[in-house]
Amino acid sequence: MMRDLESHELEVGRQVVWMHQPRGGYGYVLPTVVTVARISESGKRVTIRVKTTRGEIVERHVKPDSLRLPDNWTPPASQA
Repeated sequence: MMRDLESHELEVGRQVVWMHQPRGGYGYVLPTVVTVARISESGKRVTIRVKTTRGEIVERHVKPDSLRLPDNWTPPASQA
């Protein structure tokens, strides 16, 4: 299971799950593990790095509400 991200949990370098809805995907969602690369100043867009099926790393710009954290995620000791 996954849960929504709180704004204070969104930070550069964190691995999260992107709920990717492919174009022409007939309404299904592909949960994909990605890394947060940048967060816009307004917080309305997040740049993520994702690995393609060919093994290339690409950047995508997504809305923060499409990102999730696994339920069992705990912060590292330095953040707790």
